[in-house]
Amino acid sequence: MSLPWGDCDFCAGSGWGGEDTPSIFCEWCAGSGLQEFTLGDTPPLCTRAAERLAAHIDRLRALTAVAA
Repeated sequence: MSLPWGDCDFCAGSGWGGEDTPSIFCEWCAGSGLQEFTLGDTPPLCTRAAERLAAHIDRLRALTAVAA
């Protein structure tokens, strides 16, 4: 079972490492910009994550409408 996903707390969903880290990618999320949360511990989605989720849902709706 997959747990809820949200923007990485350390890179704010960008995937990039900080100025003070040797890696160009975020060391916490390995550059994905995402973080898996435990149930009941998921923070509210930030605006960027909510927009990505809405766009993904719209794309899936369009794909299923074509297939129907």
